[in-house]
Amino acid sequence: MDTLDKTLRSFWEIENVTCDSSSISEELNYCNEHHEKTHYRNSEGRYVIQMPFKPEMEKISLGDSYQIASKRHNNLWKRLNRDPTMKFLYSEFIREYKNLNHMEEITNCNHSNDDAYFLPHQCVLRPSSITTKLIVVFDASAKTTTGYSLNDLSCAGGVLQDDLFSILTKFRKNRYAFTAGISKMFRQIEINPSQRIYLKILWKEGSEENVKVFALKTVT
Repeated sequence: MDTLDKTLRSFWEIENVTCDSSSISEELNYCNEHHEKTHYRNSEGRYVIQMPFKPEMEKISLGDSYQIASKRHNNLWKRLNRDPTMKFLYSEFIREYKNLNHMEEITNCNHSNDDAYFLPHQCVLRPSSITTKLIVVFDASAKTTTGYSLNDLSCAGGVLQDDLFSILTKFRKNRYAFTAGISKMFRQIEINPSQRIYLKILWKEGSEENVKVFALKTVT
């Protein structure tokens, strides 16, 4: 009986699900309240949100970010000119971004505006991928002349994905399970037009073309 009792006890201990009772952090609570107050849906039905900046951003000058973005853009093109395949895929990525209206060109841009932010960007190659062989990564952690980055002054928010344990237990609830992905899911959400000055990028169509300034319009 003792052996059976221990076996049953071990079984129930393994099957027991403990709930995380930890309180929501102050920053996460601020993000939730900020989202509730500022988000809306536009005429197309898309959600429009504002990035949750930290309160101290109002007292801090973000600094000049154009110089580092320009330098990294020049280095990027040196790399692209050495690799025709990467150059083609990168150009196609940016072209699709524009065609989907996920970014817009900015003319008469003030490069020295400390109240704006230029995002350096680079790529990650995945030759073995069937669907997406190249991904462009926008670097919001690049420091400006004041030593701050866009990430430094933005609230982190909460974790959007379910934890691994919750995902695994869902497979025990039903007989069948399937997985799927939503193409460009986050880019279906737009950034409030007033904040797109913090999502500027540099790009040119070719080695001899002039550099243009664009602003990303969606969540990346």
